Amino acid sequence: MVSVNAHADARSFGNGGDEIRWAFLNTGKSLLAWIDGDPVKSRQLKAFRVRAGKLAATLTTRVVEVAAGPLIDNHGSVVDALGTPGRIVLDQAIWQEDFERVIGSSVLVMHEMLRAAAYDDDDYAISESFQNDALVAARGVLRGQIDGIVVENKVSYLVGWSCAYGVSDPVRVNVLVGGPINEGKSLGSFAADFLREPEVAIACGDPLGNAHGFHIPLGGAAPGQPAYVYADAHLSDGSYTSRELLNSGKYTVR
Repeated sequence: MVSVNAHADARSFGNGGDEIRWAFLNTGKSLLAWIDGDPVKSRQLKAFRVRAGKLAATLTTRVVEVAAGPLIDNHGSVVDALGTPGRIVLDQAIWQEDFERVIGSSVLVMHEMLRAAAYDDDDYAISESFQNDALVAARGVLRGQIDGIVVENKVSYLVGWSCAYGVSDPVRVNVLVGGPINEGKSLGSFAADFLREPEVAIACGDPLGNAHGFHIPLGGAAPGQPAYVYADAHLSDGSYTSRELLNSGKYTVR
């Protein structure tokens, strides 16, 4: 499992921007985009008399904070978050575990967004209606693409990204040149664990980070040969999955 600390080099820690808060904001934005693109969920949100704009306004670093627990509410109970209008305080250790599980985290984020936007969701009556079923159904599905082939210091590099949706652990990509499986020459298997832009984290359904890229040298390949890439992963349930990436065979060694 990827640690939240694994991407500390990409964003600074502390009140100015930490990994837990980044994961919360990223999940919230993805959730609102999903609701906006689903007519049924959009109508459902309106039925609860919840304004998407008010929820979006909670997704800022001024509203969301992270603190070392335990957090104590007004009743003296230990809680995983303190949500009041205009403010969300997250228990760092608890939310790290929540985001590493991925599944179910959308409901928890929605719950805190609602409270910060001054909506009553103490019994999860609203937030539980917005479990991202698409995320559950897609968990483990391999995604990714070849972005192109670049030349650095006279060496060609294959650049792209791949992941198993909803899984933080990196997948492996198998690279062939000259032809697809059973025809091309294998250059080996490589981990897709390079940091990429935040959009990759969204595409991968991974709120913990965006380390799903690959940057693979093609020194053993002759110029003009097309590159083919196949991702594979062993999932936590013991299953194995494999898939050819988008743009496989499109780009040639330079």
